[in-house]
Amino acid sequence: MKLVYLVRHAETEWNKERRYQGGQDIPLSDAGVEQARHLAQRLRKVKFDLVYSSPLLRARQTAEIIIQGNSPPIRLEPAFCEINHGMWEGLRVDEIAERFPREFRLWKEQPHLVKMPLGESLHDLQQRVVPRFLDLVNQANWERILIIGHGGVNRVILMHCLKMELRDYWKLIQNSTCVNLIEKTSHGFQVKVINDLSHLETPPPSGYPHF
Repeated sequence: MKLVYLVRHAETEWNKERRYQGGQDIPLSDAGVEQARHLAQRLRKVKFDLVYSSPLLRARQTAEIIIQGNSPPIRLEPAFCEINHGMWEGLRVDEIAERFPREFRLWKEQPHLVKMPLGESLHDLQQRVVPRFLDLVNQANWERILIIGHGGVNRVILMHCLKMELRDYWKLIQNSTCVNLIEKTSHGFQVKVINDLSHLETPPPSGYPHF
């Protein structure tokens, strides 16, 4: 059985403040470090053959805490950087809604039609992420792969595996340190787990930002 453990990075202060991060290199918050430690404890008995992480600091820190030197070296994969939010990066949700009302409304209602100002579209993200994901999982010699990504990155991977359309982007939730489990079979992919947070003592409240 070949299993991909697809994880979102732990929490940052910008997550709590509902700020769009995108390509900004934001470190984990103290709470995020604790979340990652809980996840490390959960995964401590899993032997990973390959470990990949987005090069952004919040993902790298999460990967380092999970691995703790007990698995293969972490390979930084630029293709797994978060979607570029362009002019929205660093702004809170309410600020984006005020400054870019038409684009932000469309982003929430028809996300597949939006290219963020000076940033990327979901199609851009998909074309960057999915081919590299397929390259990695089509390697011959592995049984367990760990990938530490971002909300947008993880969504487009899951949507490819589930054969979902980009218009359904918001139907998938990806909270901080969530675990998604994907089995690679001879017929394609089976998604066994999505957004699992059972390692956290206090899961995020309903409506907590997961963008």
